[in-house]
Amino acid sequence: MADRILVTTDDLEHAVRSNAGLEAAGFQTTLASLDEARQAVRREPPPDCLVVTGGLHETGAAQLLTLARDRSISTLGLVEQTEPDAKGLARRLGLTAYLTKPADPAEVTATVRRLVERRRLQQRTGIIGESPAIQEVLVKIEQMARSAPPCSSRGSRAPARSSWRTASTTCRRAAASRSSR
Repeated sequence: MADRILVTTDDLEHAVRSNAGLEAAGFQTTLASLDEARQAVRREPPPDCLVVTGGLHETGAAQLLTLARDRSISTLGLVEQTEPDAKGLARRLGLTAYLTKPADPAEVTATVRRLVERRRLQQRTGIIGESPAIQEVLVKIEQMARSAPPCSSRGSRAPARSSWRTASTTCRRAAASRSSR
């Protein structure tokens, strides 16, 4: 089953371009206004990722992002180029990730794919949370998983366990160093 992506239509030009890129990559997409998106986020099954294309300073967007966070839905915000503190805005709203407009549809697609994969990793590992430290841990696990050596031809799982232990230790250290700052 294709991953379900919900794209808001606050900035129609970016919504249509992002939607086309996501559909071309095999995602199942839905375009929705903020009100329609809030209803969609409450339904079962919820979308796998929410792309907010504009209106990030509006109350409706903040409410939608809170609902998405409560349902453990990854969020991508498209921030105006004129935004003086895009990173601060993203942090205040609780966005999982953000891109600055004009956002290339290929970059939106790649970011959404990464967010969906990261959410699956969270579900598999039991690591929860959206804080920067948790996101850093998940990135390190993703990197370790991509570079882990394959298991031996005799079916031994030692290398995989070893890589997991190394990743786990690295991630704990990263989280500890972040929390001590």
